Amino acid sequence: MLQLRIIRLSAALLYAGALLAGIGGFGLTLLPLLLVTFMLWQILRHPGAWPELPADWLSREALVPGLMLLCSQLLLLVLLCTIGRGIGAVLGAAAGFSPFGALLISLLALPVLRYAPQLTRWPRLSRG
Repeated sequence: MLQLRIIRLSAALLYAGALLAGIGGFGLTLLPLLLVTFMLWQILRHPGAWPELPADWLSREALVPGLMLLCSQLLLLVLLCTIGRGIGAVLGAAAGFSPFGALLISLLALPVLRYAPQLTRWPRLSRG
């Protein structure tokens, strides 16, 4: 239960960074860095779904799903930045903070997500 909450918190941080980038008007300038962050988040979330050797990334079994994931994450990122840009235009908060703040919020999602699987690996105490 706690593990699922931490994963949700990590996803919220990831998406909040993209929304803040849009609100601040930094969507296009931060798009490549945020896309790398989104892809790293997906790789950390499902580590067994990706090849271990660099040469295996060129196989069809890894390349097609990887490109599909890249395109879907790019679409999601553009959507979030666009929604954030609309919110910023309505609220008039277009340039109130540094672009690195939005990027750091998204980057913070990676260590939070990395902590979540560790919760289930605590050794059980035996009574006896």
